[in-house]
Amino acid sequence: TAFFPVIMLRSGLVVVGLAFFVGRSKEGVTKGYATSSKSDGDSGSATWPESGVDSKSGGVSGSATWPKSGGDGGSAAWSKYGGKGGSATWPQSGGDGGFSAWPKEPEIVNDYEAKGQLIKLDATMQAYKIGSGSKMVVWGHDIFGLTGEKSDNGRTKEWADFLAENGYNVLIPDWYRGNNLPGGTFGPDTFAWSASVSNWTKIESDWTNVILPYLQEGSPSSIGVIGTCWGSFPVVHLSMFDTISAGVSMHPSHPALMPTAGEDEAEVLGLIQAPQLFLVEGEAVDSVKTGGLSEEVLGDKLTVVEFPDMTHGWTVRGNLEEPDVARDVLKAKQLVLDFFETYLN
Repeated sequence: TAFFPVIMLRSGLVVVGLAFFVGRSKEGVTKGYATSSKSDGDSGSATWPESGVDSKSGGVSGSATWPKSGGDGGSAAWSKYGGKGGSATWPQSGGDGGFSAWPKEPEIVNDYEAKGQLIKLDATMQAYKIGSGSKMVVWGHDIFGLTGEKSDNGRTKEWADFLAENGYNVLIPDWYRGNNLPGGTFGPDTFAWSASVSNWTKIESDWTNVILPYLQEGSPSSIGVIGTCWGSFPVVHLSMFDTISAGVSMHPSHPALMPTAGEDEAEVLGLIQAPQLFLVEGEAVDSVKTGGLSEEVLGDKLTVVEFPDMTHGWTVRGNLEEPDVARDVLKAKQLVLDFFETYLN
């Protein structure tokens, strides 16, 4: 399990962030998907029937709805690793000498040939670009980054190509500016390194001075942001700007990153203006789950869909040879398309 980057675009762009989430396997679960609250579409539930998904709100007999969501409070916690008092904690797991470690991302091999191209946004920031048009989406990558030695082992670029094939102009900035995960894998330096790159002041500066101006050259009609794992950190922050029309976080990790950045999760969530979609795994922390802190703060701005059979990182690094993973990756893609269709014009 792990958490990572988010990518964002400005006006007319979509910001997607991967987040760290935990799904429930009790009420509201249908074919492996847990929906937020009730299954009738009322008082905060999102329903995803077996027969397909309709991106319009208020759909009937098998259509997806983007309902209101309410919930009781709940702070971020690494519940699987024994965090006390509901606060986010770094478990003593998986590292040499007992150092604090992140839940590990699955590491896979991927021979996919990306269809886009790497461009330079400035002297030290590269980006992957694919697609055309005024509906823009900015992606927040996971902890492995865009230019790291294991970046292409996952399916981040494949996701970007998929969104481009469905009509979106997609940009994946290198949020780390080449300062990638030390050694390309989790180790004793991971925690300190993650704190250095999870810096909202630097991210905001890159957005305002580099990324947004680049997007504006294409006259965006709307901008969405989407991120996975670490990528949810930029997604939720960027979603405070009125240039962002929608934000998506898949297995988001921002609840664990914010304390190390000296931030209060509730305060950051309270600044969000754009509608949000959280796709969370079964081991996600409480704050991103149904009835958690995120729903309490965001209310009807947030839709939560839980995937109780999935582990962290499944959308971009899960093993597609496993039927459950292949099923839920397809489901996640449909949910993202429906969400962007609803909010990106």
